[in-house]
Amino acid sequence: MPVPRALLERYLSEPSCHQEWLVIEFRVLGATDLRSDDGSVLTSLVAQPKRLALLAYLAVAHPARFHRRDKLLALFWPEADTGHARASLRKSLHGLRRMLGPQAVVTRGTSEVSLNHGVISSDVTAFREAFSAGRYQDALALYRGDLLDGVFVSDAPAFEEWVEGERAVLRIQAAGAWRRLLAQCMEATDLAGAAEAARRSLALQPDEPTLRQLMGVLTRMGDRAGALREYDEFSRRQSRDYGVGPATETIALTDAIRTDSRSGPLLAVLPFINVGDGGHQYLAEGLADQLALDLSRRARVRVIARNSITRFHRNGGTLRTLARDLGARYAVEGTLHVRESAHEVAARLIDLESETELWSDILRVASAQVFQIEEHLADGIVRTLHGPAVAPTRSTRPIEDPRAYDCYLRARYAMWRFNAEDLDRAAALLTHGLEVFGGNALLESALGTTYVWMVESGARADTGYLERAADCARKAMALDRFCAPAHVLAARVCRITGSSLQAVPHLKAALALNAQEPEALAWLAFIYGLTGREELAAPLIRTLLEIDPLSGQNFAAAGFVELVTGRFGDAISFYRRACQLEGHPASRFVLACALARSGEREAADQEFGELILARATNPAVQQLSRAYQAALQGDPAGVQGATTPELTAAARHVDHLSWELAACHALVGLAAEAVEWLQNAARLGFINYPFFSNRDPHLHSLRTDAGFTALMRRMEYQLAEFHP
Repeated sequence: MPVPRALLERYLSEPSCHQEWLVIEFRVLGATDLRSDDGSVLTSLVAQPKRLALLAYLAVAHPARFHRRDKLLALFWPEADTGHARASLRKSLHGLRRMLGPQAVVTRGTSEVSLNHGVISSDVTAFREAFSAGRYQDALALYRGDLLDGVFVSDAPAFEEWVEGERAVLRIQAAGAWRRLLAQCMEATDLAGAAEAARRSLALQPDEPTLRQLMGVLTRMGDRAGALREYDEFSRRQSRDYGVGPATETIALTDAIRTDSRSGPLLAVLPFINVGDGGHQYLAEGLADQLALDLSRRARVRVIARNSITRFHRNGGTLRTLARDLGARYAVEGTLHVRESAHEVAARLIDLESETELWSDILRVASAQVFQIEEHLADGIVRTLHGPAVAPTRSTRPIEDPRAYDCYLRARYAMWRFNAEDLDRAAALLTHGLEVFGGNALLESALGTTYVWMVESGARADTGYLERAADCARKAMALDRFCAPAHVLAARVCRITGSSLQAVPHLKAALALNAQEPEALAWLAFIYGLTGREELAAPLIRTLLEIDPLSGQNFAAAGFVELVTGRFGDAISFYRRACQLEGHPASRFVLACALARSGEREAADQEFGELILARATNPAVQQLSRAYQAALQGDPAGVQGATTPELTAAARHVDHLSWELAACHALVGLAAEAVEWLQNAARLGFINYPFFSNRDPHLHSLRTDAGFTALMRRMEYQLAEFHP
């Protein structure tokens, strides 16, 4: 019985009007099931594949509409002549009406057919509606498997092709719904829920960013073996189904997790003691540094970084306290005696647990063969730790001329004193080395780093030194793109000039050349924090704190990642440790900001007050501390008064200063200014959309602001386009 056209089109286009007509529930996601309104199963239709397929097509085809009979003939009876095909269609439609009711199938004229969605509901329609409305849990409750799983119509290839296409679309939507739930779980720090959502998404659609998220979550949960199993399974699946392997980023993350889970005990190379002329202490310490660097580049050797060794030594540490303070299992100590025409080095490897000497050697080389010292010692140490089968490593020497190498070691010795006079001396030595011995990537990198340190230490206020550093980075990269310090310098220049995201390839290259490069680990983790990629930052932070446990900068990097993930308590703990180690004003400022975000406003106010009074505090940080104090007191005029031209100029070029200045303005209701500073932070690479949009309590007042909403949309897109 035909239904009036106007009434039918109303029911086809307005699903909300169907409710009073619903009598039959048709499930085609997973096992096919057809039930009447009293719950009884209509088994007779389920047992007829062709009619079931026709009903499914009419129910699922999107959007709901009338279908021409000739199209249905081509889909279901392609081999039959027109007469027999039309007869088969009429018989099938009659059978559907007989089993489902006369109003289940309706016609328009003699050439078009449609399902009456007011009589029959399908789980696919409900799934689509829930997905479009953002009700992802409801949608996934309906998705019980592939469309028409187990249903096959052998003599209807066009229909089977249509089913495959619809299956793929629905799988992609279901995988997307699981990814949305994954994001929600990550925001709520529900790691178990996040892991389950990631696995479900990957089962439906192979997706490497989701795999990396899952691996990061499992690693945070302490299940590194599980993270590696997920990678292996994904890799086999990609190879079997598509003939390709995982992306470089996925392999790098896997290597980081695998290295961490299989890493051996830590080794500390102590500064060598100069037992001859006092003027050769630079060479004794330089040889120890280069030995540590050589060992850190070798497989299965983890070496404590120079910064922690220096601090340990300065604090009066001894062999007996080395294991306790740095977590080392082995130590290398040595002496240097420079004679008239030769260098004599004695070194030994000690097992700190048993307090026994495992290896020792005395090496005498001509002054011109100084390079051989570190190579010979490194080979002996590695063979002792990992067996005689380990072949000696011969890497390309970064500086071939012994005299240029001497300039480099003297300059490094001066640089690490980090004061204006010694930095000037280092720059002069490196410049001399380049002038006399020609271009060299390591010398250029060290010179550029010296210029950066001059500015960062306050020894030089002239920003022209940063331009010189950038020029050194360009020269170093042109000379040797496989020089890790050159990549670290290039990354530093990118950070300073406000191009954080452009620093990522350089930092990754540096770590590919030396996976234990502390500065590259710290900066890359920091940038992953800027971009909301905590799953990539976590293994870097873990390695960093193991190999360089006495560096305040490293604890600050760990604290920053926790801060922008919304774990303010953990951020406070890391920043307190950073302040204990070094007491840098920048770390104290971020500690105060974390205290304020966690609700400890009194403690935050005290920290800000002390920063304002401290002489060592950078003027921009002092002014921002004043702005924060005013913001926490609800004083808009105070915030505006503290936003001086000096603070504005500094914040324009520093991502996290822009963010905190935005937070100050947001706290006192100055939405336009807050959004403007957040836009600047995003321009500099701070595009942590999950944190800004939902986790930062200081931005709460902006979340109904139209400008903020528009900025979040752009930031979400930027983040999606960023592939670290």
